[in-house]
Amino acid sequence: MMGECQAVFAQAVATFGRVDILLCCTSQALIGTVEELSASPQTLNLVRDQFESLAFEIAPFNLKLTIVQCSIEIGILTNLVTSVPPIFPAYSPANNHAPLFRGILNRLVPRLPDAVSEGLFGNTATANRSNEREESSRVSSIENGPFSLPEVVSMHPPLSSAHLEVLVSETVYAITSIAGHENPPSRHIVGQEGVASVKEKLKTVSEELEDFIQASFAVDVAADAEPMPPMGATSQTPF
Repeated sequence: MMGECQAVFAQAVATFGRVDILLCCTSQALIGTVEELSASPQTLNLVRDQFESLAFEIAPFNLKLTIVQCSIEIGILTNLVTSVPPIFPAYSPANNHAPLFRGILNRLVPRLPDAVSEGLFGNTATANRSNEREESSRVSSIENGPFSLPEVVSMHPPLSSAHLEVLVSETVYAITSIAGHENPPSRHIVGQEGVASVKEKLKTVSEELEDFIQASFAVDVAADAEPMPPMGATSQTPF
């Protein structure tokens, strides 16, 4: 992999003279509960890889990192989706009535335009068990899906060429709109839905800060205040 990356860079520099922007598409959507993600070393490594920071690694080389953030639907459907083996029946809809993200994707991905050609019809073994148990259609649709297999599954959602063309155009526009800035933003919000969600989150944080501002100020220590004695220290009175 390292040799392939070096070869690509060498070819780009030989052709264009330099590399200004590098688009890194390594993010992925992880599907699984806390218990499912900690079930094996393989699933634990999936979690650790998601939280490795790249910004601090490239900063000494005068390279800037910008996270391009779009709506959650686009972020999921355009990235690699990895699902860990589900825990049944603990998280079966028959026992857990809260909607799980796994079930949402199990119903959504098979409906995408190219899902038929990709053969995404779900888990046959799970479907047979569902028929034997005579569970409801809702339960079957959640448990019978490409992300309910008893193994780690990774796939790119089968979007049509028309969808991909539009998304690529939006991505190129989003990147070129901040390219060339000496101090690019650390996070670039793309799309009206993304901007609206970030504004709503900031509004919620501001409201919470105002509600607990007195409790926050209560821990401040004035600059001219006498330092508190360390824990366990005894005061001595000079004679």
